[in-house]
Amino acid sequence: MYKHDLIERMLTLPKEIEKTENNILSLSIMLNAAKDEIDDIEREAILNGTITGKNETERRAQMAALTLEARRKMNDIEAQLGTAKIAYNSLVNELKSLQAIAQLLGNQIPKRRI
Repeated sequence: MYKHDLIERMLTLPKEIEKTENNILSLSIMLNAAKDEIDDIEREAILNGTITGKNETERRAQMAALTLEARRKMNDIEAQLGTAKIAYNSLVNELKSLQAIAQLLGNQIPKRRI
């Protein structure tokens, strides 16, 4: 990597980091909405008498069946969020590494005496 490549990359990384942060925020909002959807399904099932199991095991099984799609959606969003966090950490680590390299390169340039 040449110095100009290093500089270019350091200049583009903040925008990539910002884009990833926005993605994390968006996915976090979606995850909260998915959790709220599951809560709503469960609450509605309890209030309207959909859950009729005679014991806890039967009631849990009925509730799991009712919330299956919503839980799948939530799990998918959680996976996407995890991937976005990994991407964010990778970009931040890359920026820190490039900053360290730039610092080292800056220290190699002889300073002019006045």
